[in-house]
Amino acid sequence: MPRIHLAKAALATLLALPVSAQAPKPTPKAKTMSAAKPKLTPQQQTGLSILDQQAGVAKGLSPVMRTFARLEIARGYEKLNPPKALATLRDAFQASQSIEDDSDPKASTKTWLQGQVLSRLVALDPAYCEQLVPQLAGYPHKLAINRLIMYHTRKKQFAQAIALLGQLGDEEFPYVIGSNLVQALPPELAADKQNLFAQALASYTQHDHKSDPGMDDFAVFITRTWQGLPPDLVLQAIDEALKQARQSDAKMQITIGAEKGAASFSSVYDYNLFELMPVLRALDPARADRLLQENLDLQATAKQYPDGLKSLDPKNGMPDSITMRLPSNSGGVSSDDRYEEQLQPQIRQIIAQAEKDPKQALAAAMSLPDFHNTRALALLRLAGATLKTSPGYAANALDELMKIIPSIQREIVQFDMLAGAGDDYLKLGNTESAKKVVDQGVKLAEKLYATDTDANDPNQAFKAMWPSTSAWGRFIALATRISPQTALQAINSIPDPEIQALETIALADSLLGAPRGMEMVAVKTRSKNSYMMGVQ
Repeated sequence: MPRIHLAKAALATLLALPVSAQAPKPTPKAKTMSAAKPKLTPQQQTGLSILDQQAGVAKGLSPVMRTFARLEIARGYEKLNPPKALATLRDAFQASQSIEDDSDPKASTKTWLQGQVLSRLVALDPAYCEQLVPQLAGYPHKLAINRLIMYHTRKKQFAQAIALLGQLGDEEFPYVIGSNLVQALPPELAADKQNLFAQALASYTQHDHKSDPGMDDFAVFITRTWQGLPPDLVLQAIDEALKQARQSDAKMQITIGAEKGAASFSSVYDYNLFELMPVLRALDPARADRLLQENLDLQATAKQYPDGLKSLDPKNGMPDSITMRLPSNSGGVSSDDRYEEQLQPQIRQIIAQAEKDPKQALAAAMSLPDFHNTRALALLRLAGATLKTSPGYAANALDELMKIIPSIQREIVQFDMLAGAGDDYLKLGNTESAKKVVDQGVKLAEKLYATDTDANDPNQAFKAMWPSTSAWGRFIALATRISPQTALQAINSIPDPEIQALETIALADSLLGAPRGMEMVAVKTRSKNSYMMGVQ
């Protein structure tokens, strides 16, 4: 495939932009598709020109890359030309149908891509997605239904949302999304609330849950929806949740985090019992006391957080994060894991004191050990916490972080820390330091690319998720905020034509003020198989 460069007209316009030009901030969405078209800035004109050119380039890509490219092109069109975004997403879905993928359908690139396209289609044209649902199967089928349920719940179109749950077939009930629907139902739909609870219980009973727990948790569903329901029905659900948790072979260290703190558990059963304990206390206090007496490990945590997840997250009653670790060979939690857990409260304490005493907070961060990049993480968080209140100390923290980054062993952690530092430098107005970060980041992406393309053990994951692709994306996004020309220089140095095409699209999206998509990193080699998902 030939090396891809920007269209001449787009390149000429881009080079004519002021060097100091920044990517435009996102503008409020138009109320309707028929609203008057906004006057385009030079950056937006260039962005649209690049997208139009890359839409042509995408036709020559493989089906999997063509699907992803069209998904990202649609992201750029969405604010200024919703009909064109919709047409591009429909093309993306059609392209996905041609992807040949023999891997597990639940975890394949094809189904993931179709899910991403459907998520955007629901936002732009829910009626079109309603028509697609009967044609879908597996993960895309469930995801389309879930997104449509979320849409109808927001619109208070409860009959439509409830009807969609009836189309799940053999797919498991979506517990978090379903709990949002149940909570939103008005009092006059109490019968529907009870029916949905019973449907969720039946679905949970019919499915196996011996794997590790996730965010879509039946126990969370119970704790968020039980009030006002028949106690016998709720207790039946609790019995089923605890029974399956006892049968689970997922013995692991589980740590959950939320707004008000964190808690750790040594098994799935302990975690589920912690979640359900407040409901048990309300419906069967004698049994709640007995179960707690039988579980010494849980007593201190239950005392610290008497309302379970509500104590950790008063608003939603849900964890923000779940971390799972397998036990060490000795059968328990390793000493390294225990030490790392001891360090986390120290980081939170340092950040908490940063506003009142940034000098002491910086000294405390510098005194932390390098164990598992604890000091680097504390410095990055400290910089973010003091950007507005103490910019001088924020800059000092970033400068100290930059000294540490080269010594970090894992290159993927290096690029994450480096990108965070560059983002904060720009927020401080330190363009020169941000440029240095971009230069370092591009070199790091090249090293990651050499690993991804190692002939002896190449990365078999989807190329758009390669560590090198993600790294180029992060630093080109940073470069775009410095100047489009800085980003262009970085893009034209990329040796891979497909990655270069994706980053060119990302540049155009940035010029148009479109938000970046979800950041994903995947490695699939003979020696390693990992997947990491970042925030949007």
